[in-house]
Amino acid sequence: MTKRHVAVVAALSAMLNDHFMDYATLAEADFTGDRERCYFGEFQRVDERWQFLHKDESLANRANQACLAAAGVTPKTTTEDVWAQILEAGLDPTKCAREYSPE
Repeated sequence: MTKRHVAVVAALSAMLNDHFMDYATLAEADFTGDRERCYFGEFQRVDERWQFLHKDESLANRANQACLAAAGVTPKTTTEDVWAQILEAGLDPTKCAREYSPE
């Protein structure tokens, strides 16, 4: 592991803040290839696990719930149930994401 790689790994942060995870590397990591190496080597499994465990709280699920509510459908909670409701109601998932995503 290079000194630069150690510095980038040391700069990683994974903290929960209102059910969102922040991840950061040093700016120079963009130019050295360390960003990808650090993410895939040090953080990817943590990120994927966290995303899976919090999928029902995701921005996408919230957008789909808002879309359902606007269409007069009481949204369920889980991502799987909400997705089934979107399809059952004949709503366009892309339109829902575009119109109801908070970002």
